[in-house]
Amino acid sequence: MSNSKGHSASVLVGPCNVLKIFSLSPSSARVGSSAFTLEIIGSGFAANARVGLGTLTLTPALVTPGRLQVLVPASAVATLGSLLVSVTNPADRGGSPTVSNTLPFVVNTDPLKLTAVTPNTSVADGLDLALTLTGQRITSGARVFFGPPTVSGCGVEIETGSLSGSTVLRAIVPGIRADYYGIHGTDLTLRGGVYCVQVVNPDGERSNTLPVTITNPKPTLSNLFPSAADQGSPTITMLLNGGGFVGTVAGAQILPTTVVTFNNVPVSAVPNQIQPTEQMVITIPGTLLVSPGVFTVSVENPAINGVGGGTASATFTVRATNAILPTKVVAIPEGQPDHVAMVGPRLGAVAVSAQGLIRFLDLSKLNFATTTPDAGVVLDPPIVLVDPRIGATGDIDGDASAGILAVALQRDDAVAIVRVSGVDPVTHAPCPCVKTLSLGFGSSPYGVALDVAHDRVVVVNQGLPPGEPTMPLGFPGILPSLSVVRLSSLTEIA
Repeated sequence: MSNSKGHSASVLVGPCNVLKIFSLSPSSARVGSSAFTLEIIGSGFAANARVGLGTLTLTPALVTPGRLQVLVPASAVATLGSLLVSVTNPADRGGSPTVSNTLPFVVNTDPLKLTAVTPNTSVADGLDLALTLTGQRITSGARVFFGPPTVSGCGVEIETGSLSGSTVLRAIVPGIRADYYGIHGTDLTLRGGVYCVQVVNPDGERSNTLPVTITNPKPTLSNLFPSAADQGSPTITMLLNGGGFVGTVAGAQILPTTVVTFNNVPVSAVPNQIQPTEQMVITIPGTLLVSPGVFTVSVENPAINGVGGGTASATFTVRATNAILPTKVVAIPEGQPDHVAMVGPRLGAVAVSAQGLIRFLDLSKLNFATTTPDAGVVLDPPIVLVDPRIGATGDIDGDASAGILAVALQRDDAVAIVRVSGVDPVTHAPCPCVKTLSLGFGSSPYGVALDVAHDRVVVVNQGLPPGEPTMPLGFPGILPSLSVVRLSSLTEIA
């Protein structure tokens, strides 16, 4: 397991009274070696336990419930081969002796040994990490284990590659191979840590372990989306784009190890499950958006043994309510639009905030000579400009003849449609459930927003300049306007 600072510890879970061997140290010896001490790690060892080594029965010099030490005589390793090691607890109260599982102890000419691992340091990036292991007496079919050190070795088995002779073995630590079907691979390269690598031959002989350190990178923040909110806004979600984010896998979900703060207050973060190193979604409580100002959003990766990690930050603006342009709203007779003329701006899309304040896109501030339909223009909140389709400007349904100019959806229970005629776009039959706004000769409604809380629908009329070629000669032009209509008379509420 690991904590938020990247420090890890191995936890062995299992019944403590079950007689079982987990590991041997050493697990091999060179033929002809002198006497040596064999340490056995396991569970359920009785105080009077005995150790079986091949045909020998040995009495331990040290016994605890989870650890035995026994002196192995030189005669036991005088011949090449593999010896089975077991632990026996004597019979208790007339019962039968209890015998553990067995593990192999290999006697060979040159013990399995690792002398180097390349690389022995890396930086967490969530990608596959290729390792080259150099040693001696590595045999075909050898397995490689990598991860946090445990009582039985190193972490989990990883992928093995080619073996050159008996001295060079290639292996791959799988990265976080996530896709739409789930999370695959491992999170060993998605976060920093101090790990080890070990080789196990098919006969059960284990090599020594070598350390490998993966450090956390210094994160980056390229942008926040959105990068601003209104004073007094409710809880919002924000998209963080950047790089060098680190995390870990818990069940079927990637959780962040990178710590995210808003104005020095930790906030909830969820990594993008497909691109966890590049994108996170954070949640900012409304309690942190009460006061206006410019605040800092920070991401921090912990250092590993004092190496790596770091912090990146970006600013987020909470706009004062009095800085938001208000819109004139008047009492409107049932079903009758009210036109609020706007002099100067060329109006585009419109939106209503949670507080009932209205904003609209001023197209006159955009340079269409440098803005392409592909790139679009991203504002806050996002609005992307695209080429007008053939037919009505702003047609969104792909059928120019339908003449649908704008549509809005709010709370999944109210919808408003502005069209040039009250005709169903599919059947072309009259549609009594959708009313048509009368915005005046030559109007071009560019956007519509619902404000269910205040029983109104807001429609932006782009207006037309004087001399518009599609209009009659001498056309004086139409000012941009914002039409506010009572919602209850315009929409069907599901």
